[in-house]
Amino acid sequence: DLEIRGAGEILGDKQSGDIKEVGLSLYTDMLKKAVRKLKHSTSNKLELTDEVNCDVDLHTSTIIPTNYCPQVDERLSYYRSLAEATTTTDIDLIYQDLINRYGITPPEVNTLLQTHYLRIAAISLGIVGLSVREKSVTIHFSSTPKISNEQLINTMQQLKTCKMTQSHQLTWYTSCATTQEKIKQANYVLELLREVR
Repeated sequence: DLEIRGAGEILGDKQSGDIKEVGLSLYTDMLKKAVRKLKHSTSNKLELTDEVNCDVDLHTSTIIPTNYCPQVDERLSYYRSLAEATTTTDIDLIYQDLINRYGITPPEVNTLLQTHYLRIAAISLGIVGLSVREKSVTIHFSSTPKISNEQLINTMQQLKTCKMTQSHQLTWYTSCATTQEKIKQANYVLELLREVR
C-alpha cells in the first residue's frame, strides 16, 4: 500500500508522498528510525540495541543535485550506499565512482560525503548524534560510550568553552561560520576524543 499510494510525512505536518523521492525501502528505514527517536525521547528505558548508528547534521545542504546526477534511481542508489557504508574505504569507493561517472563532485556532494566520514568516525566512539551549527558543535553520546572518563575530561580541557549535561550531551561553543569550518571543527573534536585510547 505504501508503494502504491505513498506515505507522506506520517510523523510531521506534510502529507505529500515524500516516498516518491526517497524510495520505499529507504523511506521505511527512515520511518523506523524516526519512531525509535520519538520513543526514546519519552522513555529513558528504551535500549536501541538493534542498531548502532549516528545522525550527523551540519545544518547545510547535503544533496546530490539533479543537474549533476539526473536519474532519481541513481541518486537513491548512492544515498543508500553511503548510508550503508561502514568504513572510510567504502566512502572513498563511492566518491571515485561518482567522479568516474559524473565528473568532479559539486560542493553539496562533497558535504554529503563528509557527513558520512564523520558518521563513521563518530560511531567508533559510541556517538549517536553530531550536530554542528554556526556557533556550536554538539555531540550526543550513547548510554554506553566507547570512551573513558579520562578521554572526556582531556577533551573538555582542550576545548575549554564547552559543557557536559546529564543526558550524555557535550556542547562546544565555537565559531563555524562556513561549511568547511563546521567539518573541520567536528573532526577536531572527534580527534581529541580518540587521542587517549
